[in-house]
Order: sequence, then structure tokens, then C-alpha cells
Amino acid sequence: MELLRTVHNRGYPQEYLQARIRGRRAYQIGDWERILSAADPLEAVPASPYRGALTVRSEEEVWQNLLRELVWLYCQMDQRVREIFSPVFVCFELRTLVLCLRNKGERNDRKIEELLFYSLLAGKVQKALKADQDLPGVIDAVAGVLSAGAMRFGRLRNIYREQGLTGFEQGLTNLSLGEVIKGPLHPLIREFISRLIDTRNVMTLYKHLRWRIKAPPAFIEGGGIRESALREIAEKNDMAEVSPLIRRLTGEEVEAASAGNVERLLLTAITRLVRRRGREPAGTGLILDHLWRCYVEALNLSLLIHCRDDREAVRRELVQ
Repeated sequence: MELLRTVHNRGYPQEYLQARIRGRRAYQIGDWERILSAADPLEAVPASPYRGALTVRSEEEVWQNLLRELVWLYCQMDQRVREIFSPVFVCFELRTLVLCLRNKGERNDRKIEELLFYSLLAGKVQKALKADQDLPGVIDAVAGVLSAGAMRFGRLRNIYREQGLTGFEQGLTNLSLGEVIKGPLHPLIREFISRLIDTRNVMTLYKHLRWRIKAPPAFIEGGGIRESALREIAEKNDMAEVSPLIRRLTGEEVEAASAGNVERLLLTAITRLVRRRGREPAGTGLILDHLWRCYVEALNLSLLIHCRDDREAVRRELVQ
């Protein structure tokens, strides 16, 4: 699956990159409570060299600012480090692809151009997204590009016809993560992708049982929790058996049937994992920690934009 574009510059030694990352950490938001306590929380968000200032105050603007940092980081890497982290960048760029498709559905080509300006998506994918076609035509083109690298992406056409854009987005993410985890990965990156898969699978199971969805849940192979175990719980329709899975991933006792924001708990657990790995001496963990911190910051800023009038909701759902 060739989802990322090729970058030809040689990059810099990893030690130099690590030093630059440590310097950029000073600009990351550390005190969310101070921002939430301000008269205008969005005004209180500080500008940074990679994030800039929030002007439009939209999800696309927040994501574009993140993409700017991802492109900078990708281009700073030498080829060896770039190859190690390519699977992580693929996971983040899936969000870019999804946002572009949503804007295509709204016929907002200007926002698509803005999102793709800093994107690492491959040229063929970007060309398909920018094509002067309606959403079904673009979906068909994107599926064609992806299926050229892995045939099972051809299923996306049927998924879109049967389940619409929401189903397509879920299918795209599931197929992509399943494809990535099958490849040769650095042990730290494999652990990270596997945890992302576990998080997505547990959320799929949780929503399936809580909302009593009739269609069988679509799980992803490659996580630490066996797919067969997930299917068995789904077939038994027993919400109580989800709690041990959440506890296994988060270390917290949670009653699944009455859990608050399960996704926040799972994502915060990934934060704790990545920060522990960030202390390893080789430097790979430090880079992964920076990538995840930037991603979480973008999630939280998007939440702040959508829920600015309900600060308690932001506090409940904030990923730390």
C-alpha cells in the first residue's frame, strides 16, 4: 500500500533530530486547565512555530497545523528513520484522507486543497482527491489507487455503496491498520500499531454491544487481544466481559456498561505507554512520543473547538 509520497532529501542524523524535538517540546500545551479557565479558551491557546495561531478555528485548520509538523518531521529524518516511522505517518494520514472525502461530499474543494498542501499522501491519492468528480467517483478512484498496492482495498467500493461514507471511513482505517501490521516493523512501532488496533477493536465491541447493533462487528487482526476472543464476546452479547478488556489496556477498573468516555481512557493509556517508551536510550521512543503528543494535542484542540461552550464536556473527554 503506497499511501505516502516519496521524499528525496537525505534528512539529518537522528541525534540532530532528537535535539530539535526536545526544543519543540517547550511549545506543546501542558496546562489544559489554564486554557479552559480563560475567558475565551481558544484565545488562550498559545501560538507555536509549528502550530501557529488559531484563526479559522475549524477542525481542518487544527489538522492542517498538525500536518505541517508531520511534514517537517518526515523531511528531517534520514532514510533509515523515515522507513521505521512510515507506518505511523500512514496512520495519521488516513485522517487527512477522510477529511478530504468529507469536504468532497460538501463540494468544498478549497478546503481539500488546504489540507493537501502539507499532506504526505502520495501523488496518485492526492490527484484522486482533487479530481473534478462527485463523491462516488472520487471514492472509486481512491479505492482503485489503494487496491493497486493491496487487492483487498477493492472492497472499499462495495463498503461505500452499502454503508455510505461512514462505513467507508471505518473500512479504510480497518483495512489500512490490518495491512500495516502485517509488514516488517520496528518492535516499538509494532507495539504501538498493535495497541492502536486493540483500542479500535475494543471501541468497536463496546459500541456494538451498547448500541445493540445488529450487523456483525468488523475487527482488525494483529492486536494483542485475539480477534476470536472479541467475536466470542460479541456473540454472547455480554457487556460485562468488555470491562476486563478495558482494564487490560488501561490498568483501570471500569464498569463498561456505565463507563464515561471509554475512548478517552484507551487513548490516555496509549499516552502512558508511549511516554514510557520515550525514555529508551536509542531515541526511537522519543520520536514516537513527539508524534503522539502532537496528535493528541490536535485531538484536544478539535474537541475544544466543538465544545467551547461546554467546558465540563471538554474536561471529561480531554485526552491527557
